[in-house]
Amino acid sequence: MIRLSLIALAMLGFASTQAFASASHLSRYFIGMDPGTKKCQVVQTRPDGVSMTDVGKRWYRSAGNANTAMANLKACK
Repeated sequence: MIRLSLIALAMLGFASTQAFASASHLSRYFIGMDPGTKKCQVVQTRPDGVSMTDVGKRWYRSAGNANTAMANLKACK
């Protein structure tokens, strides 16, 4: 009985880890800069390096954090 409970608990932990991992992927924001105009903007997809370059930290958990970081970056002023 204890063995069955431990297996069930392990499977529940694994399932919840997968759910949190997929949800955190949806809330990533990046700061991208258009190479032609040199203007920065917050985007939800990783800049590809051709049409938009990545500026600053790799990613941010919220758009507000990304906007704050963008305001403080020298490249975006």
